[in-house]
Amino acid sequence: MAPRQTIIEPAYKRTDGNFSVVLEWRVSGGGGWRLRWWFRGGSRRERQYQLKQEATQHAEAIWKGYQGRTLPGMRNAPPADLRGYVSSFLDRDDLRPKTREQYSQVALNFCAFSGGSRQVKNLTRYDVELWFSNLDESLTDTSRATYLRVLKTFFNWGIKKGWITSNPAQFITQKVQKKPVSYLPFHLWEPFLDACPPAHSIRCRFMLYTGVRSGELIHARWDWVEGQVFHIKPLPDVGWEPKWGSTRRIPLCKQSRRALRDAKRMWKRSNYIFGNHLLTAWNSPRETRLACDRIGIPGIKTHSLRASFATHLLNLDVDLLTIQRLLGHSDYKVLLDHYAGLTTRKLAEAVTLLDD
Repeated sequence: MAPRQTIIEPAYKRTDGNFSVVLEWRVSGGGGWRLRWWFRGGSRRERQYQLKQEATQHAEAIWKGYQGRTLPGMRNAPPADLRGYVSSFLDRDDLRPKTREQYSQVALNFCAFSGGSRQVKNLTRYDVELWFSNLDESLTDTSRATYLRVLKTFFNWGIKKGWITSNPAQFITQKVQKKPVSYLPFHLWEPFLDACPPAHSIRCRFMLYTGVRSGELIHARWDWVEGQVFHIKPLPDVGWEPKWGSTRRIPLCKQSRRALRDAKRMWKRSNYIFGNHLLTAWNSPRETRLACDRIGIPGIKTHSLRASFATHLLNLDVDLLTIQRLLGHSDYKVLLDHYAGLTTRKLAEAVTLLDD
């Protein structure tokens, strides 16, 4: 029988006898903030958070959504105001935890700046531009573009619901200067791995020879290994699933199988292949950068190992569709965007064959 969770005094509590919202800290069961809300006589819904501020903001949004008659079971009519619209937008079962966190940050920021009592249908392009121009100056162009993309999703969702007829953010853009893909040339793979600490070397070897994402590697379990195939799949028990839902099978080459054998010796008692999945600090660029320093090459990010895998396959003339499937990209156009310079060079080489 699972140990009973211990709860201390609620940090946030609102109720009128018909509807209740409660935010509590879970002392046991892994800790964290637990937010619950329910109608009298109905089933209870709950979500887990690590940050109290985010949990409190969502609790307040749910309570205000109830007051604005916009919670589930009360959604036949459009939300009374922007605050209620935000609550409905975030209170959905189809959002992954990281997506919900990102959406919350942008939607709540926009709501606070524009005024929660505003009517969503009355918001204009000027309102969005005013908010956008007042974002924190420390944000990079990429972050600003992400904020804008989320806000466009925010309004498009309302159009699909039939609550609004246009998207005031539709024609607002943010240019992002694309940086060249950073990757490790194939002839430097082994020198780089030799320069890494043992645990980091094992993880990096597997990334280089499979092209998995860091999140996929961190969550990898032994039941994902099916003979000489690595089967990436969701983990419902910890609330994780691959990016874009990219469940896929990756054939294991000799070097990736070597990484698995080394991992078995390194982390003998773990169900996770590469150690504790909660310890994500390994993805810090420090160890990768130090390894690059030791062999005298410019520093790269750990994610660049995935790019190195794709780049090496491109140089071996593997077709884009195959590489797309191995990487788990939702569309081969993503691959073209990421490796535009490399694919252009390959096209140029192909054309020169006509001169022979």
